[in-house]
Amino acid sequence: MLTNNSMGSYMVSREKLLEVVKSREFLTAVAVELTKHPDLMRMIAEAALGRVAMKEDLDKLRSEMREEIGKLREEMGKLRE
Repeated sequence: MLTNNSMGSYMVSREKLLEVVKSREFLTAVAVELTKHPDLMRMIAEAALGRVAMKEDLDKLRSEMREEIGKLREEMGKLRE
């Protein structure tokens, strides 16, 4: 909802502003503008990739799991004796 204040400018309700910000049209405009700012694009990519496991992370995890499985097998072998 738009309201006119005493200074002649318009105020927008929080709900209306959130509605606009969440709209596909607004988000598309933001995406287009982001392509003009490589530093912001890099920041977004780094933030997104921070939640993604890299190949090196998976290799390390795989190695640690193999070691742990090996230890458990040894313990099981000792219990069988």
